Amino acid sequence: FSYEAWFGALRAGRSFATNGPLLLLDIDGDIPGALLRYAAGDPQTLAGSVTASTASSLAYVELVRDGRVVQRVDVEDGAARTTLTFAETFDRSGWIAARCFERIEGNVRYAQTSPIYVYMGTDQIASAKDAQYFLDIVEGQIAQAVESLKDTAHRGEVLTCLEGARDYYRMIGELAAERDPSN
Repeated sequence: FSYEAWFGALRAGRSFATNGPLLLLDIDGDIPGALLRYAAGDPQTLAGSVTASTASSLAYVELVRDGRVVQRVDVEDGAARTTLTFAETFDRSGWIAARCFERIEGNVRYAQTSPIYVYMGTDQIASAKDAQYFLDIVEGQIAQAVESLKDTAHRGEVLTCLEGARDYYRMIGELAAERDPSN
């Protein structure tokens, strides 16, 4: 264990965030941060497991695919450990992650993994709704910078960064529209 190895794993997305439970996601030996690539037109069924454990008692564990809960296991007896197994078929690019919650009165304790990304051919992962959400935030920050930053050099540096972010989220929105014109 070293700082460099830990930070490298974090940068690669091999992580989970928690304020209590331990949460592990595995798809055929691949862990969060993995980029799985398959040929377009060749649907893949990915089998895996989510293991959650805690010092107290778990409430439930969820499998999240492309931002939507696709499977949930309620831990009725409040066990301190449970495993959710799954098989998800991908015919287009997307991602999968896991989260869990503890039973703690008056508090919320949970964990969320980083995603495992699935790419089918050259199909990209893009969400118009998510892109618009971040675009709205960036537009607000641009307006705030224009109004509040009096030093023109500093304002120019900040606006250059924010305009780059705006261009990026616009591109993601356009990509999502090309990928799924019904959205």
